[in-house]
Amino acid sequence: MSRDSHNSMIKFGELHLANKKTNNKHMKKIFILILLITSTVAFTQQSNTMYFMQKNPQSHLLNPAIQDNCKFTIGGLPVNATPVLGQVFLPFYLNINITNFNYNTIIHKGEGKYSDSLVVDIPKLINKLSKNNYINFETHLNILSLGYKLKKFYFTIGLTEKFDFKFNFSRDLLQLPWYGNGHPANIGRSMEMTIGLNAVHYRELALGTSWEKTDKLTFGAKVKILFGMMNIKTYGKGNQLITDNVFFGFNAKTDTKISGSLPSVNFQYNDTTGEIDTVITEDFDGKKYLLNFKNPGLGLDLGAIYKYTDKITFSASLIDLGFIRWKDHTFNATDNGEFYYKGMDVTPMINPNDSTDVPQLLLDSLENIFKITGSNKYYSSYLTPKLYLGGSYQLNEKLGFGALARIERYPKLFHTSFTLSANYVPIKWFSLSGSYSFQNDKYYDVGLGFALKFGPYRMFLVNDNVSGMIFPQKTRNLNWRTGLYIGIGCNKEKKNVVKL
Repeated sequence: MSRDSHNSMIKFGELHLANKKTNNKHMKKIFILILLITSTVAFTQQSNTMYFMQKNPQSHLLNPAIQDNCKFTIGGLPVNATPVLGQVFLPFYLNINITNFNYNTIIHKGEGKYSDSLVVDIPKLINKLSKNNYINFETHLNILSLGYKLKKFYFTIGLTEKFDFKFNFSRDLLQLPWYGNGHPANIGRSMEMTIGLNAVHYRELALGTSWEKTDKLTFGAKVKILFGMMNIKTYGKGNQLITDNVFFGFNAKTDTKISGSLPSVNFQYNDTTGEIDTVITEDFDGKKYLLNFKNPGLGLDLGAIYKYTDKITFSASLIDLGFIRWKDHTFNATDNGEFYYKGMDVTPMINPNDSTDVPQLLLDSLENIFKITGSNKYYSSYLTPKLYLGGSYQLNEKLGFGALARIERYPKLFHTSFTLSANYVPIKWFSLSGSYSFQNDKYYDVGLGFALKFGPYRMFLVNDNVSGMIFPQKTRNLNWRTGLYIGIGCNKEKKNVVKL
């Protein structure tokens, strides 16, 4: 067989793409570009490396009990938009997380006669997938951040724009169309044909307090006032399909709900049936959108630090407990129904004297069974809670080690990670942190972070997966956080201050 004929072959579930190395390079460049573009609009790992990082004024975001060593700090747009050392350091946080696969799972170098080509490997992707799979994007923009230490108390104020996007799908959603409903892997069992979306943009005003109760014990709490801007979420039991293993007919069920608050979009419903009649769109008003206070919410962070000895410290925090009550431009839609398909009677279609439109009858039947009804009622959405459990060992004044477990609650899934870190302060104005994380069945997430002090300015940069930035096609996580603060009275640290 000629080389040219390979370009259109499908073999063993692998779709042949190209056999030129230049095309391989172009494909990788396109993938990297897509990652960079999506990350700028994106969601969820909260910088595990930063948890134990010293001289970082944002560590309290992961545990409200953590206190900064400066008397007063200020950060956000007023500081970050000011040129320092000839540069503008904008407040920036992004995270991309995929639970079960990466680029190389889907597209990779072929074997044998395809060894100089890229192939699309759908069976490999299906085998890697779990029952439920997530693609997450998150980005934060810090508008204002203040910190003030008063004796044994440390107070914080933060104003942040947050965008969180979660997309989930079931393995059966790919496995069914690829293998067919009569395949042994699919026949005779309930297949979940689930696809979900949870996207939210909200503004967070956080008021926090940390209290050194004793020389060993510190408590922290943070109350968050939330203002929802936009939301769309799906929920319900989803869609199920069962193929009869005798007659090969299939039974389809659906229980899908969707709620949303979309600015400039209004849904109108039929008074009798409750079905959606019309959708009216308005001109988007950016000022009105950003100043929308009609969707209120509340959140809570809790944390504690226990200094077991002078060298050993334990800590725990539970953050992002909360909800938003959506009242503006809301809509709710529900699709419920059950349908058994045993085949189509084609007799009328081959009879020239029968004018029955069989396909149309089938469509009419489906339309009558699966009716989408809705309303404009208010509804609530919930934040994604996260639990941190940590322990640290301070070897000497300059070097310390830490271990951190993190559990995040997704719908139908717990996302967990475990991080080991080393934190080094060679000189007073510089600290360096390194981490090694296990998450999503991957062991090679190596993180780095540093904090730098020059004059009143304090700059930091944290990346939980350095290898992911270098080899994005092999990673399931991309994470980046940076910022600039002004700190006053940073050298006036009390000896009994509890630090991680």
